[in-house]
Amino acid sequence: KVSALKIDTEGADLYVLKGAKELILRDKPLILTEFDNKNTTQFGYDRQEIVDFLASLGYRNFSKVGTNPDPTGEMMSFWKNKKVLVTGAHGFVGKNLINLLEKKQKEEHFTILMPSRNELDLTKEEQVSDYFLTHKPDIVLHLAGKVGGIGANKASPADFFYQNIMMGTLVMHYAYLNGAEKVVALAAGCGYPKMLPVPYTEEDFWKDLPDENSIGHSMAKKNL
Repeated sequence: KVSALKIDTEGADLYVLKGAKELILRDKPLILTEFDNKNTTQFGYDRQEIVDFLASLGYRNFSKVGTNPDPTGEMMSFWKNKKVLVTGAHGFVGKNLINLLEKKQKEEHFTILMPSRNELDLTKEEQVSDYFLTHKPDIVLHLAGKVGGIGANKASPADFFYQNIMMGTLVMHYAYLNGAEKVVALAAGCGYPKMLPVPYTEEDFWKDLPDENSIGHSMAKKNL
């Protein structure tokens, strides 16, 4: 597997990328390339075409490395002018994430949407549909969920499963219908198999069923 691809052809980078399209789609490597119109124009294209081509292959996060100024000031920005929806923004994880996003907001202009449970019940399809249609978020960070201790999970596994699976399903479905670029959903550590030896790896997550004490919550989050 190719993990990184560095291209330095004094302007022909776009053609190299197009020639490596199958490799890029297969391995999704980190790509280092030049964005200098002084060189690209001699090959008959603008550097924005590199960004557009990589975006068509699923790349979204572009970072500028080097000392040459970016005359547009916009090409490398992932967050600029985006609407970012954070579900569960008022919970433990959500509050900490909002703090990080608000710091990022000082560097780049974007909008943070953080509705409370009273404003948006994610288990109600009509409410989710209306919210996404109205606000059209570009990025969705889905942290919301019904949570509780072992006692609560054991007492109501069906309710924990229903509420969490409905939230995740509706958020993902209406994000898709309304053209969101990316959805990131928070999984549950308790979703790992019960008898799994430490340290865990991401691949281990799918090896077996989770602990039965929290299986309603765990299986709902696992299915996202």
